[in-house]
Amino acid sequence: MLYADTAPTETAAGLERADDRFIVETVTSVDDGLERLTNADIDCIVSTHDTPEIDAIDFLEAVRAEDTDLPVVLFTENGDEALASDVISAGVTDYLRRAAGTDRYEMLATRIVDAVDGSEESSQRRQSALKALHKVATTLQTEETVTAVCERTVAAAADILEFHMCSVILREGEWLVPYAVSAGAQPDGSRRMRIDQGLAGKTYQRGESSVVADVGPDDETDPAKPTYRSAISVPIGDRGVFQAVSTTPNTFDTEDIELAELLVSHTASVVKQLEREEVLRRQNDRLDAFASIVSHDLRNPLNVAEGRLELARESCDNEHLDDIAVALDRMDALIDDVLTLSRQGEAVRDPEPVSLSELCRESWENVATGGATLILDLDRRIWADRSRLQALLENLFRNSVEHGSTNPASQTRQDPAHKDGDLTVTGGTLEDGTGFYVEDDGTGIPEAERESVFESGYSTVPAGTGLGLAIVSDIVAAHGWNRTVATGADGGARFEISGVEWVESERSDCYSTDSSTSK
Repeated sequence: MLYADTAPTETAAGLERADDRFIVETVTSVDDGLERLTNADIDCIVSTHDTPEIDAIDFLEAVRAEDTDLPVVLFTENGDEALASDVISAGVTDYLRRAAGTDRYEMLATRIVDAVDGSEESSQRRQSALKALHKVATTLQTEETVTAVCERTVAAAADILEFHMCSVILREGEWLVPYAVSAGAQPDGSRRMRIDQGLAGKTYQRGESSVVADVGPDDETDPAKPTYRSAISVPIGDRGVFQAVSTTPNTFDTEDIELAELLVSHTASVVKQLEREEVLRRQNDRLDAFASIVSHDLRNPLNVAEGRLELARESCDNEHLDDIAVALDRMDALIDDVLTLSRQGEAVRDPEPVSLSELCRESWENVATGGATLILDLDRRIWADRSRLQALLENLFRNSVEHGSTNPASQTRQDPAHKDGDLTVTGGTLEDGTGFYVEDDGTGIPEAERESVFESGYSTVPAGTGLGLAIVSDIVAAHGWNRTVATGADGGARFEISGVEWVESERSDCYSTDSSTSK
């Protein structure tokens, strides 16, 4: 047989000890393996998946292009449902996860013998089960509720694995609660239990699968029914446990465990995804309710106050009215930022090509920049949500103008700190090509405060709401990008946005804009 592994010695020796009929030839790369196949008579291939040297999928596809019948067994400790799905689609004969302990080589040897000559019917049955589970994985992803996923799981276990008494049990607080029970299960055959109770609790806490060959009368497995004599118990990630039982001893073996693990790995992935989506839905609902309160219940009395202020100005000239106007302007800006912040967290699902240079110029025009100058060296287009990217740029520009100045701080957003044109803001592409930056030549941000600036409420100027960079951070996260703060070339603040996806197309012109003349 041919064994492909970047470190093959231990496994090759273990296989030859497990079965003295084996003659194991080893290779450490896919290219070496394919070359060996052309020069030797190979009965079976066993391969790990250890990229980049050994990509099991590429290896399997290359083998199947030349020989559709040669047994190929995948033996890996780094497997997941995506890998299993890919190798099944590529035509793997068998799939075995590398377990701890010396008996793993005996298990692998048995699978190799079955694959080659000992049990053609068994091998075909396992291949059929693997392909069927692959289809189930696709079906599970179409379910819209956790309960539906659990029900589909027990149905698949009954139909494909022939586990006619099985259940999916998920954690709720300190309890393990049955979410789905197969149609063949006995009445009251599954019950709610504490997370430290019985075989299910043991499986959940240890995160390890187990087979119980024969349940004794005093067994700690604590079966739900005294007629249950054997069982398997498989953790569903950190969410719960899958169990199958039988009324006769010695019903289940290690192959049952492996197939059950493959099935519930798909279950765990889909359950986690649905629960994340549910959390996001609830958060978005709360944010929508909050935004409604801010936009109506706060904006209305603010409008009344501003109207009363105008009436007061007509009847008297009092210096305190100017202070009131400043306070009302800040409240108005705060409401705008809170509304923007509440609407930026949802993931971007439909990005569009956006010219960074054009949007930078448009965003600059929307910010009170006084006499500051914008210089751009951006000749790329980016995949992004245009309106949210514009909000990001406006807040970065506003931050530079409001915080980068050495002049006295402004009192409102309409009163920029820079009035003498001494600030320059620069936008460009990162040297490694992974994103873009915005930097200024102002006072900069101390290294100890570079993460704090993204926290809600952080501001060093009276007019600031403290939400601008929090909005930037949320927009970056919604796009799946990364953000960092550094020191600019002239000592100012430099914000780097990386992990972006560029549009490969025509490039726009670079230009410089002086805000004192562009408006």
